[in-house]
Amino acid sequence: MAIMFNQHLMTVAFGILGNFISFLVFLVPVTTFYRIYKRKTTESFQCLPYLVALFSSMLWLYYAMVNGHAFLLITINSFGCVIETIYIVMFIAYAPIENRKLAIKILFIMNIGAFTLILLTTQFFLKGNQQVIVIGWICVAFSVCVFAAPLSIVAHVIRTKSVEFMPFNLSFCLTVSAIMWFGYGISLKDICIAIPNVIGFVLGLVQMILYVIYKNIRAIQNVAVETELPESPIKNIVIIRTIGDDVLIPVEIQRYMKNNNDEIKEDAAAAVEVVELQGVNRHEPKIQEKSFQTLNDIHQDESPV
Repeated sequence: MAIMFNQHLMTVAFGILGNFISFLVFLVPVTTFYRIYKRKTTESFQCLPYLVALFSSMLWLYYAMVNGHAFLLITINSFGCVIETIYIVMFIAYAPIENRKLAIKILFIMNIGAFTLILLTTQFFLKGNQQVIVIGWICVAFSVCVFAAPLSIVAHVIRTKSVEFMPFNLSFCLTVSAIMWFGYGISLKDICIAIPNVIGFVLGLVQMILYVIYKNIRAIQNVAVETELPESPIKNIVIIRTIGDDVLIPVEIQRYMKNNNDEIKEDAAAAVEVVELQGVNRHEPKIQEKSFQTLNDIHQDESPV
């Protein structure tokens, strides 16, 4: 009696924890869809994970109702059906026309067509325990798809070395949720609940490892870009020669791109005026000037002031 009580208590504990973690998992995409709402575009986000998650919630809800011994599956999957439907409606509203058509097509084929076929087949052709077993293994197959769905973005992550569209918090919550529901399935001695969560734990762990690897690579690349020396514009040097002193004045080379003698003399004269303002006697004899032009030829011009 005590063993049965402890087992029942363990089942309830794992079920409540599983509900809580799964509730967080369902809410993880809220930030994603808030971003979609603000920007009015779905960017590179994919709709398939949400369509598969909705289908899985529908199947598990059906399985829990037929089974009759997994009430805590009913609570969380009812919530899952509602929230995933909201996500899909928002995705269709803001997706580009091609992505919108694809999402609607998958929705009708999988979530409406396939589920209706499963429902009618199991209701009219299967009875009793056989019905529970068949629905349970169908749920196992699609639960694996739910855990694997976020991996559809892995190719994009590897190609771009960016984890922007593979959030770590979602992978972490899926992994913890898999542990909780595995415990719930074991305590109920329900293999259909336990098996997919073993696979879910492994896939969630893989996603977290990929996130850590590519997040570090991206961080290193960002540091490298930030520490690059800024390019300084090429400068020409105008040398103003006075008696006993050389005054070096850097001048942007763009000012000397044209090989025009008049322009060179005007800039050199302007430079001499700057020197005079700084205290050079304009009546001092034999002041010479040179202008070095970094073009095809080096033009030199000396003239007394």
